[in-house]
Amino acid sequence: MSLYDRMLNIANLNKESIIKKAIENTKSDLDGLDYERMCLVYNWYLYENLKDMSCLAYIVDTDDLEFHYKHRFVLVPTDDRNYYLADLTYKQFGKDDEVLNKLYNDGYEMLDNEKYNYYLNKVTGTNKDITIDESLFREAKGLGK
Repeated sequence: MSLYDRMLNIANLNKESIIKKAIENTKSDLDGLDYERMCLVYNWYLYENLKDMSCLAYIVDTDDLEFHYKHRFVLVPTDDRNYYLADLTYKQFGKDDEVLNKLYNDGYEMLDNEKYNYYLNKVTGTNKDITIDESLFREAKGLGK
């Protein structure tokens, strides 16, 4: 493991178990709130729960990536430079989804750029080729606006 990878996860946290716990906490906090059209609320709570557990996470809004549909989701980097995507409201887009089945059922999934673009297409209805790293760069620099 490189120095960079160790710095991303200095406390040697098990990211998947933290994501599961944060999802559990978020669902408990928002018990009774319907997930449809509530991505801003659900995924913000999830992001805050991840931060409270000292887990590095990024919140991403699709309109910052120049999509014409507003949706919010969370990216969590792993130790091997991959990412988990967490979206507790994906059920409204991914019915019978074979590609992102874990995201649909559990609220999170590890993904590569191909699955990431598939996800963005499902959520926004727009086909763009954008990498996860490029999304984070645009989000951080405000270049998507």
